[in-house]
Amino acid sequence: MTEGLGISKAGENVYVVTIEGEDHTIGNLLATTLMEVPGVRLAYYEVEHP
Repeated sequence: MTEGLGISKAGENVYVVTIEGEDHTIGNLLATTLMEVPGVRLAYYEVEHP
């Protein structure tokens, strides 16, 4: 399942995860799960408007 998945470093302690072909369901799940990880101060998702 690595096709359509990308992770890039956008700054010090900042990463951007790109998941193509998904919607709010996986974005919300990932952001909520990441916020439970010790040391994570902010996690959010955005879906581009068509």
